[in-house]
Amino acid sequence: MGLKMWLRLLRLRPPMHLSHTGRIAGVTAAACGNSLLHVLENAVYGRRIERVQIVQPPLFLLGHWRSGTTLLHNLLAHDPRFLAPTQYQVSFPGHFLLTERWLSRMTASLLPAQRPLDAMALRWDLPGEDELALLLTTLSSPYLRAAFPEGGDVDRLDDLRRNLSPEELARWKQAFLRFLKKVSFGQPKTLLLKSPAHTGRIPLLLELFPEATFVYIVRNPYEVFPSTRYLYRTLSESNSLTRTEPANVDERVFSVYRRLYDAYHLHRALVPAARRYELRLEELVADPIDTLERLYNHFGLDGFEVLRVRLEPYLATHREYRTNAYTLDQSTH
Repeated sequence: MGLKMWLRLLRLRPPMHLSHTGRIAGVTAAACGNSLLHVLENAVYGRRIERVQIVQPPLFLLGHWRSGTTLLHNLLAHDPRFLAPTQYQVSFPGHFLLTERWLSRMTASLLPAQRPLDAMALRWDLPGEDELALLLTTLSSPYLRAAFPEGGDVDRLDDLRRNLSPEELARWKQAFLRFLKKVSFGQPKTLLLKSPAHTGRIPLLLELFPEATFVYIVRNPYEVFPSTRYLYRTLSESNSLTRTEPANVDERVFSVYRRLYDAYHLHRALVPAARRYELRLEELVADPIDTLERLYNHFGLDGFEVLRVRLEPYLATHREYRTNAYTLDQSTH
């Protein structure tokens, strides 16, 4: 996050606690550094970024949080035809063209080996979620929830056309397209983008990319609910500036789940059947090769054998991976 966005966030008056003074000071220092590096990057690359053309329509991976979008993203990113933003790029959207090559190596040891949510590997070079970049460059993201655990309308920022002013929406579009141009810089491939919040944005995404392709992944809702509840609480603990516990978590999880589910099924018909595909996490986990081959056949993509050869070693090293197990109390059922 740059200094401009950090100051804008502070003007929203997120609840803060003195126990997080160190975190607040760290974010402030990082924001100053990010802004300086952004100015330097813009001086070096600015005009060339503006000339980048996104030639190939992106492939968007949709689905509620904790439904398998990250696993699907990681698997498809093995195909060299696709270009996924890296974890470094979504974390430092303002200057990654200038710094990724050297700063990612210098800071690699600062990352935990696994994500605290689900024990999946975490490295700067792994595929990252573009929603994080949008949060850091616009603040117009449901991930702003980490700063406001007590309530508000932050969760509704998946539906941007309804909840942003025309000026705010224009800034979001500009930031999104600029980020994608930077990711595509020197690599004219098909962008592979993953954000659960995009599940509620199909009309907006089609406005930007009329020929885009979509894959929607679902998971047993009795698994999604407790996993998402855990996600809310974990993100709050690791990112919040307050000691206040997240408010009304169960109600918010239910509300967001229903809203995204309804939004997808309301707008899916806007996408021709040949450009959308739906699958279940359970089948992807049980047989990833067969599931992805069916996906490729649906879209008429050739060269699946290239992906198969690249995936087999990866799958062999992750054969023992299991999703987290949760239990629900009777009142939640």
